[in-house]
Amino acid sequence: MKGIVACLLLLFSCNAQANNIKVDDRAFYEARMMLKSDNIENRDKGVEILQKMTGRFIQARYSLGWWLLMVKGNNDERGIALISSAATEGNSSAGYFMSDVYKNGMNGKKLKNEKKAVKLLREVLVRADHPSADEEQTLGQWLMEEDEIKNKKEAIYWLEWSLNHDNLFAISILVPLLVEGEEQDLVKAWFYSDLAGTGMASEKHAIEKQMTPEQREQAQEMSWQWQDEHHIHVPGYRGQGSPLRWQVESH
Repeated sequence: MKGIVACLLLLFSCNAQANNIKVDDRAFYEARMMLKSDNIENRDKGVEILQKMTGRFIQARYSLGWWLLMVKGNNDERGIALISSAATEGNSSAGYFMSDVYKNGMNGKKLKNEKKAVKLLREVLVRADHPSADEEQTLGQWLMEEDEIKNKKEAIYWLEWSLNHDNLFAISILVPLLVEGEEQDLVKAWFYSDLAGTGMASEKHAIEKQMTPEQREQAQEMSWQWQDEHHIHVPGYRGQGSPLRWQVESH
């Protein structure tokens, strides 16, 4: 087994420059494959390779920590330490994982710290090159759970980003936040509810009753423009499909 692994790593070294892939990257990929093996020796070797990389390779810390926690299941402290270290140094996957641990705890309520969860998830999303739309929605929800009055404005901010990253599920949380209070914006509320199609037809109709014709026209144009930009079209787009209004008003 040792001879096979040595040959594999030597092969990675010889071909790395030609393939424009770092030796560390190839060895890391192979180690992760070993962890999925049914052979205990292979898994142990994969762990050994990752352990040697953890000092300089952030992704190795996350992968090894995740395996120790979620697969091996008896190395909580070591796994958490590795993932926390990766999160601190900017690994998004590790940050998302640890924010969930702080929000919900692990092995009961161990490590639960909701304020730390919100803080960490915010930090991860701010620095991520390609933030997760699902996690942006999650942060919006967590902010509202933490303090609905104090955090409402920031919650709207993250939910809007989630929607702009094509997560239409954020709409059902976002729209109610825009229909009343200091953050009221009926144009946006109508516009977003329009993107939900038939799913929020009743809510859209209730919002429309409070709007002027000019606001309604502005909201409709905003909806159509968003649909064009995101290549997502809902019923009623520029007069196409079944209009929603009569379906609501007939009840």
